[in-house]
Amino acid sequence: MKKFIKYFTFIGMVGLLFSCQKQESKVELTNTISPKLTVPSLSFTKDMANDQVVFTGTKVDPGFTASATYYLEVDTAGNNFKNPTVLASSIRDSAFEFSVSDLNKVLLNNWLPYVNNSVEFRIRAVLDQTNAGAGVSPVVSISPSVPTTVVLYGLPQLNLVAGGVSYGYVRSSTSDAKYSGFVKLNPSLTYSLTDAVSGKRVLSGKTISVTSAGYYKLEIDTVGKTITQTAFNIGIIGLFDNWSGPDPKMDYNARKGYWYITYTLSASGSTTSDGFKFRSNDSWSDLLNLGVDASNNTAFASGAVLNLKSGGSNILIPQTGKYLITITISDDLKTGAMTATLVSQ
Repeated sequence: MKKFIKYFTFIGMVGLLFSCQKQESKVELTNTISPKLTVPSLSFTKDMANDQVVFTGTKVDPGFTASATYYLEVDTAGNNFKNPTVLASSIRDSAFEFSVSDLNKVLLNNWLPYVNNSVEFRIRAVLDQTNAGAGVSPVVSISPSVPTTVVLYGLPQLNLVAGGVSYGYVRSSTSDAKYSGFVKLNPSLTYSLTDAVSGKRVLSGKTISVTSAGYYKLEIDTVGKTITQTAFNIGIIGLFDNWSGPDPKMDYNARKGYWYITYTLSASGSTTSDGFKFRSNDSWSDLLNLGVDASNNTAFASGAVLNLKSGGSNILIPQTGKYLITITISDDLKTGAMTATLVSQ
């Protein structure tokens, strides 16, 4: 009890002296000396992989003796740190050091390579409250955010350009002369290819055009100087449309590598005509015909991950509602894991 009363009195003094402001489940010191952060240049190239980058910070000074844990956070500029990524934490210092390769790898989870990404960094200091007791809100102090531009590197990449605007990209997973990827093409545009690093055009004299709008699997060989484009539109088909097309089409998240659609589905029964499947280009005989693996042939609960296979069983729906449906497929459509998720909206 003495410890609790002592800590309560301590917090009360902080409130009087430093005008604490409560936000959700934390207490933020508003009239104290907050940490400050200096951000280094963050324009990376592959040949910088072994270099070191240092974020220099100062320590919080709440006006009384207290230790703190310091968190280095980053978020998209203008997002007000609603969904920050914690890059590192320390109980000893507010300065953080990374290798370029390590930092580049982490940032690629949320931002694209070879473009200017507008982000903000900050330090969040959480004062030690070991003796505070359960239920006492954390006391934090946050540095002013530092906006900056981050340029990351990734796999070798070619950009599709039309009229000076980039409309997608293909990458080389083995860092050789062969590139592939899924891109959405417009029949009203003619595309050329440029190197993502140098910006110079490759395969000069060759262009890409299509007669029908939609997604295509694009394969480029810069040594053989060939370009192959194959229509590739993944759709869902099932009892909701009496198993007849045209199929509702999915969009592609190129950064995360999955296809997605939000759609209202009816609850499944147990007959062979219930549920739904995935296919490509409105055809059972085309590139893709995916159903659930027999070992996972159960009602598709919200958030479940199911293994898929070519010619698999229908995917059953637990209850009528709107769902976010995502599917991840292998690059060659033949090998590697292929999975789907279904999340209630």
